[in-house]
Amino acid sequence: MSMSGISARYTRIAASQSDSKIAAGEPVIIHGILISNPHTDTQAFTFEENGSTTVILTIDAPIKGSVFIPLSWFADKGMQVTTPGNGASCTVFHSHAGR
Repeated sequence: MSMSGISARYTRIAASQSDSKIAAGEPVIIHGILISNPHTDTQAFTFEENGSTTVILTIDAPIKGSVFIPLSWFADKGMQVTTPGNGASCTVFHSHAGR
């Protein structure tokens, strides 16, 4: 899947990550999130604004599948992602930090 016409960058977040930062402390525009779940149960992904404990978005990944969520989210302090274990991962498509 190519997001070249929409997104300047992407960051892959592996399974079992806690508060992985994207553009830590810098403003960033989130264009979309691709989630992949190879397991037979749903997996929850948590997205927060960087430096905050307030959950902005929680996505339950489908069983043995992938889903793309198009977004237009301005995170003025960057974003942090928590992924579940079991091999479920995500890719976040975003602008360059500070833009």
